[in-house]
Amino acid sequence: MAVGNLPDRAAQALASLDLDFLGTEQYMDFARNRVFRSTLLCHASAPLDRDIDRASLSGLEVTALVTLQKSFSDNEPAVFIGSNGKEIIVTDCDEAGILERLAAAGRHSFPCDELIEETVGFPIERFLRQSYFRGMIDLTVGPLGISAESEKENPCALPLARWQASQGYRVSSHRLDMLQPDPFVEKLIILCDGTRDREALIEALAEAVDKGEIHLQEHGWPVHDPKRVRTLTEKICDGSLEKLRRIGLLVGN
Repeated sequence: MAVGNLPDRAAQALASLDLDFLGTEQYMDFARNRVFRSTLLCHASAPLDRDIDRASLSGLEVTALVTLQKSFSDNEPAVFIGSNGKEIIVTDCDEAGILERLAAAGRHSFPCDELIEETVGFPIERFLRQSYFRGMIDLTVGPLGISAESEKENPCALPLARWQASQGYRVSSHRLDMLQPDPFVEKLIILCDGTRDREALIEALAEAVDKGEIHLQEHGWPVHDPKRVRTLTEKICDGSLEKLRRIGLLVGN
């Protein structure tokens, strides 16, 4: 977590306290009402370098965790949708261009070295650092080869997520984003085993509704009419698949 990701007034107030590193981290938890913190224990002899520069990014892969809603234009900023479903406004054209390129590739990663070479004169390390802490990108030590096309042809959920859904548990992505699915989404996750395209998923979900395995309601009333069941199933299926993509529950197949 970084002080620069707090609102300006909060960051200024925190800086005025003149705290050490651990104290600053603690007060950032207070400011964000954060109740869970991960700790990495290291041997006393292990060198710690908290500065993220171009050298430390070399060899890593970067993947977008956002989807593009509106491209950057001369008069309007770019708008992205984060994994939590909220809008992210990007007013800088260079930053918007990088994020658009990454978002267009779905879960397909790009080498950081490639971005560094293409952005000479642009503070790419600062941008990647801030984007990572804001949950807009992911950084990994190995490449991800999940393209947007692969995600959409025959949607395939993570094997662990499918098992969790089949047991009625909360499901988790590889980034430990957690989801408590309703019965419809739970069934969808189980069905996303890479063998069904969108049409087959909709048919299977509609069949599950017909058998009473899952229930659909509209305005508080159960829906039984086959045509209305089909219409609602299509709408809910498409929205749910998009959400599963955003939080990284779908993988390539």
